[in-house]
Amino acid sequence: QVRLSWDSVVAPGRPASAVGGAAWQPPARGSPRMAGGGTRQSRHAAAPMPPPPKARNERGVLTFGKVRIHLGRIPELVLLISFAFYVARVCTQHFDLTYPMAMPIGLFLARQLQKLLSWMSGDSGAA
Repeated sequence: QVRLSWDSVVAPGRPASAVGGAAWQPPARGSPRMAGGGTRQSRHAAAPMPPPPKARNERGVLTFGKVRIHLGRIPELVLLISFAFYVARVCTQHFDLTYPMAMPIGLFLARQLQKLLSWMSGDSGAA
């Protein structure tokens, strides 16, 4: 007669005490154990995250929850979006593309233009 248990699968030939104490049993239904190994109570008992650092200059910044809009960047955004629409229009006229196919091309080229201008101005963190 062959006796098969979880311990024999995990560590064949070793007693359960050598593997990790008592024989393994699945957690009870509704148990607070989580996939990360801790319990719900221990996971929430961790130190709270510090608040995000305040910007040095809060002037010209709108905050909507986690979203921060720097008002000094709006003219750049408007120019990039207008450039994207212009490229999409050129693609529809000269390359016989439909507008839904040309718009991602315009947005991609606008982003590449933004990266190029950022690189030329020497902004290292703007890319």
